[in-house]
Amino acid sequence: MKLWGIVDGVYRLRGPGQAWLRGLLQLLQPELERGLGMGAYFFDARASPAFVTSELTAVGVSDQELALIGQILQQTQSPNERTRRVLALRDGCGTASEIMTRRLFRSMPSLDALSRASKIRDFFGLIATDASGLGCVVNVCLPAETTTTAAVRRRWGRVAAHIAAALRLRCDAISASPPISSISSQRRSKSSAASMVSSITR
Repeated sequence: MKLWGIVDGVYRLRGPGQAWLRGLLQLLQPELERGLGMGAYFFDARASPAFVTSELTAVGVSDQELALIGQILQQTQSPNERTRRVLALRDGCGTASEIMTRRLFRSMPSLDALSRASKIRDFFGLIATDASGLGCVVNVCLPAETTTTAAVRRRWGRVAAHIAAALRLRCDAISASPPISSISSQRRSKSSAASMVSSITR
């Protein structure tokens, strides 16, 4: 699928939290999945540097792998250098080992257990962040530690920006709280989806 098709599809996603994330994963899967599955979750970084996650969802990942990934997320929600680096990311995408540095990535709690139980050795992530600090992460499971090129970061960083915009529009459209239940709904300005889609082809 061409990127413009993915971007158009992002704005058409519907459903509650996990259904929305699953639709997002299925939309991205043909272009990004590398045979080890993908996962996604919402996050709240408004209390930065804390990193509160919710609604972990996956496709192509075993129950055991998903449970271990969930443990990693739970154990890294308190303020630490790893989450600070993720939240400071400018391009909107990259691999966990390059964003955090390999030393910090390899020392993540429960990562050794995940490596023993699966072939997963790294994650390519799209980080879709709203200015408020709410957003979501899409992680592609990788078989080896990987470094991305500038072209890859530009390409998928644009997609990450559209995911963030679509998430904002979704929250406004349903006139309810953002995906993380503890956050009060805030009104945000809406941008034209058509103009957003056109930027991906520039």
